[in-house]
Amino acid sequence: MVTCHPLADEGELTVLPGINEDEVADQRIISSGTCTAHGLGPVLDVLDERFGVESGFFTTVHASTSDQPSVDSWHTRSLRKGRAVANNIVPVETVAHLALAEAMPSMRGKLSGYSLRVPILLGSLLELDVQVRRTPSLKELETVFRKAAEDKFSGIITVRDDQPVSSDLIASPYSAIIDSHLLDVRDNGLVRVCFWYDNETGFCHRLEQMLFGCLAPV
Repeated sequence: MVTCHPLADEGELTVLPGINEDEVADQRIISSGTCTAHGLGPVLDVLDERFGVESGFFTTVHASTSDQPSVDSWHTRSLRKGRAVANNIVPVETVAHLALAEAMPSMRGKLSGYSLRVPILLGSLLELDVQVRRTPSLKELETVFRKAAEDKFSGIITVRDDQPVSSDLIASPYSAIIDSHLLDVRDNGLVRVCFWYDNETGFCHRLEQMLFGCLAPV
């Protein structure tokens, strides 16, 4: 059985296409993780393989979701999530880094972050700041993502140069649309990567990959 949300029980398999689909065997329950984890996973895999990720933080500026009310009210898990969705920026916790750690044990304990829910229906932007062991040039950083978009993460990662805004990414099948204008590198090994994603469509395409790709009968 494939679930469309992060698993609560440790030991069950979380699958992120392009990262660990080869681990699928006779698992009883498989999680498809989260839309944010599907973007973070490939981006971190590229960074870690080429430059060595030591630690980092992320903030996802995320479209509103179905559990946010239209007027201020009570929420079972979060005081902030009970605030009206249409006229607030709402900071909330995210489990993306936990889902990521299940699929990429090498990232466990290295990353934390939170979500800023904003009053739009679709389209999200994630800012990832990581400390790396080897400092790349800005050009090298951009080049490795372009190469990954053509090879290992074709169909999952892409790079855009046209300075998009959130509505430009609606219906995009990619999980991480790297914004080349928002890449940055500091001399002390601090790297910033910003990527866009349609939090619904991108996730659905990764779920389709799981169901008809790595989970399909042979």
